[in-house]
Amino acid sequence: MTTSNDLRPIRSPRGIPLLGHTPQIPSTNPVEYFGELSKQFPEGIYGMDIAGIEQVFVYDPDLVAEVCDETRFFKQIEKTPLQHVRDFAGAGLFTAHQHEEEWGMAHRVLMPAFSQRAMKAYYGQMLEIAQNLVGKWERREGQPVNITDDYTRLTLDTIALSGFGYRFQSFDKEELHPFLNALLG
Repeated sequence: MTTSNDLRPIRSPRGIPLLGHTPQIPSTNPVEYFGELSKQFPEGIYGMDIAGIEQVFVYDPDLVAEVCDETRFFKQIEKTPLQHVRDFAGAGLFTAHQHEEEWGMAHRVLMPAFSQRAMKAYYGQMLEIAQNLVGKWERREGQPVNITDDYTRLTLDTIALSGFGYRFQSFDKEELHPFLNALLG
């Protein structure tokens, strides 16, 4: 059992007084920023003050399993950006409280698609899309690679094939499929 003597404060990067960490997050490619930031915290957890709200980032697999234990933790809506989404979009999977009917319905609908058995079934499709990406890189040997664009294509193609059985073939052409362009806005 964890006691108060076992608890340590969550470390965080140096912020800007009164402004916190928000000004440090780049508007272009924030994912890369958070990836680099995670290297500074090998324990798999760090905190940041974003827009006046203390946020905790967890990426160690064991810690992720801990915080995903619904018997011990709950999803916080208030004082988060989700509250603003809930204010105009209503209650849904991401914006409903765990005790609300909307959350339960969405949770039950989606859980089978994300079970261990389902993930194993997607493996072949995920491998196919990953091989398409590697094939594109092999064809462009010696040329610069746009990682952000390629990983966006990887993500969207994987979701389309695994979830809907549709192949966008994003790595076979320079332009994205019109649907994907519309989706990305």
